[in-house]
Amino acid sequence: MLLSSLKNYKKNYPVNIYSENKANFKENSANEIDTLASRFNDDKNEYLAISNDIHSILSNCLELTNNQKLDFCDSQRYYMKLYLKEVLIQINKVNSISS
Repeated sequence: MLLSSLKNYKKNYPVNIYSENKANFKENSANEIDTLASRFNDDKNEYLAISNDIHSILSNCLELTNNQKLDFCDSQRYYMKLYLKEVLIQINKVNSISS
């Protein structure tokens, strides 16, 4: 599943790390890192915001049944996994381009 997600990510966010001029390679890769960061920072922040919203619902709604709480916890776990996946992708991109 992770490999298919990474393939989809590469298809949606292509990065050209090869530069014909080696002197401009680091500058181009730094610009691409900034572009990538701005593209999926929105998704990352959105996943975190949704997870925080679910947490506030769980904390403040006392009339929820146990089944409803379990559903909310499952949803929060799902969005937290998406957030962490985006963070790991960002870290791996930075590490692969800088090395």
